[in-house]
Amino acid sequence: RVREVGGREGWTRSDRGRASQLSFDVDEAWTDRGVDVDRRAGVREVEVAEACKREEEGATYTAEAIEELKRGTFGDRRERARNETEAKKRTQHARDTRWVEEQEVEEGVLHQPRGAQRDRSERMERVEEENLPERVPLVRDDAREAEDGGSVEEDDMDWEAEDDFIHAQLAKAMGGFPRKPGVPEGVANPHVGPTRTPDGPTTMQDVQAEAKNAKNDLRKRIEAAKESKTNALQQLERSHSSMQAASSNAASCKERLERLSTKYTYLQSLKRYVQALCSCLGSKAPRIEEVLEEAKAAHRNRRDAEKDVQFTMQSAAIAAGEAAVSCMMQSLATGSSMESTADTCASVRREKLLSLVNPTDQDSFSWTLKSVYADLHDGPKGKELKEVNLRWENRLIDCHEARSTIFADADAVFSDVEAVSSRIADWKVQQEDSYFDAYMPLSLGKLFSPFVMLELIDWHPLGRTRQSPSFCSGTANEMAWVKSLSTFPIARGRADDTDGAIVQQLVLQVVVPFLHFLVEHCWDPSDLAENDALLLTVQELLVFDEDPPSETMHELLHAIFRRLYHTGENISVVCWPPMVLAHLAEEAELASTLYHNAVHFLQAVLKWREVLEHGALFALVMDNLILNKMVPHLRVSFASPHDCLKRLSSLVNILPENWLVGQHPATDSLREICESLQARMNMEQDGYEEDASACLQQLLSKFPG
Repeated sequence: RVREVGGREGWTRSDRGRASQLSFDVDEAWTDRGVDVDRRAGVREVEVAEACKREEEGATYTAEAIEELKRGTFGDRRERARNETEAKKRTQHARDTRWVEEQEVEEGVLHQPRGAQRDRSERMERVEEENLPERVPLVRDDAREAEDGGSVEEDDMDWEAEDDFIHAQLAKAMGGFPRKPGVPEGVANPHVGPTRTPDGPTTMQDVQAEAKNAKNDLRKRIEAAKESKTNALQQLERSHSSMQAASSNAASCKERLERLSTKYTYLQSLKRYVQALCSCLGSKAPRIEEVLEEAKAAHRNRRDAEKDVQFTMQSAAIAAGEAAVSCMMQSLATGSSMESTADTCASVRREKLLSLVNPTDQDSFSWTLKSVYADLHDGPKGKELKEVNLRWENRLIDCHEARSTIFADADAVFSDVEAVSSRIADWKVQQEDSYFDAYMPLSLGKLFSPFVMLELIDWHPLGRTRQSPSFCSGTANEMAWVKSLSTFPIARGRADDTDGAIVQQLVLQVVVPFLHFLVEHCWDPSDLAENDALLLTVQELLVFDEDPPSETMHELLHAIFRRLYHTGENISVVCWPPMVLAHLAEEAELASTLYHNAVHFLQAVLKWREVLEHGALFALVMDNLILNKMVPHLRVSFASPHDCLKRLSSLVNILPENWLVGQHPATDSLREICESLQARMNMEQDGYEEDASACLQQLLSKFPG
């Protein structure tokens, strides 16, 4: 290869001679390697140690190169390195020569005489010397130095360096670094850089095939890069979505944390409020119950005082009338004069009244039976009754004042039922779960019952405000607690929400027992005003009750009927003969008053038809009142047809038409009286007005058949 390079055109004779000398040196180097194989064997261990040292220092020796050093074939690698060095030298020399010639052409020295050409040769030698690489001493082993007497000859170093130069120049000229003989494929050259493999492209088809492969590989790499980019974008999008979701989740968590913080603060505040409210009501409830019991006692004692006076005076009036009537009948039987008999009857009446009533001021005694019986407050016992009422009215006023001072030391949020119900309702609306977790639907009755009892202290459903200005007469719907709790919110879709029945619960637990007490001890069934007020209250309370009525309401209705029955039994209707009453005006007026009072009581009883049981009420009216008391009075008064017709008409007109249908002793008796009156009027046509006849015909029309 060196000879071929040396024969290139454009070389001078001296260049060719130098190339021949280089070729001879290369041949001699190969020959010397064959002769000195044994001499270089001793260097092997040193080279292996040096290779290991370079491996530790980061040299490019591979495991195959180290194995070659151990096998002794690493010398081939060095030979190839020398050849590459020589090739590099020759290539550099050729470049230098061309550069010098170009400079000479520019300077005009190329065709000068021989002396100038000698200068040119010297200049080239100087350029070559400047471009030659630095000579590196080769490694020698101790055995070789011992044989040579401890030193290496200078010419050995020269040919090794020139071999390296030649090999380098050849590598430059060939476009690569040829692998030294004996170095296996895949093992890096220890002295030079990467080398071209022997199976590299040598023809245009190989180059095109390799270019096509490179193009395909590049296309695959581009597609892989695109796919990687797509995956990266998708991953970026997923990361962005995940980041947005995380941000949304963080915002949601923050919002939820704020809600929980607000809820916690609200519940803590509500907890403190409920604890303070329960503590306040727990300390006030006993006082409220005590004042309510005092008010109930005042109502009861006042009614007992009125009842005693009323019973005493009515009994005295009837007894005095009975005495006067008996005296008159005896006088009529003996044929005494009417004037003396009237004076005797008046004296008997006066003595009887004095013995029964025993007034404090007997000197001013001038009573009539009507004043004794009816005018309780203006009658002989009126002063005493007023004193009794005044005493118990003062007790009720004291209860009213005590009621107003119970919550005097408490804030409005604890003492006002509207404020308390609003706070509890707000809790239910805002925190429904915690409201039911605290079992509030089961506790509302006990929580609001003190407020209900507080209003009952001043409540009188019988409407007796004439002597009791401090009373709150009215129905239960007018109470503050009913108005506040009627609008209490109701949770939808919860079966355990019983707050809608809180008013009903309080009515049955607190109001109805209080009303039951008033019915038993304070109600006068014969008083139409009290009867109407109580009836209205009971009808409104029945709205809050179930159908059929609960046990509490049933007991109240039974108490009402029991009071009506006992009052009906105590009703007095006298049956004094009309011929006697014709001479005793006061007794006649008393008899008429007693009958009309019975009719008024009957009218009061009939108002309870829609509330009380029909059978029991019918028996009370038809048997106890009409048949046993009022029919005998009508039969006796038959001697005075005008009076009998008026009293019969007042009775029949208030009875329900369906009660007059059918067979009943009371109905038959009333029909019989009507027919008797009609027969008498037909016989005695003179003295009767047309209105009386029409009235009688109307009464007869109410009795079918």
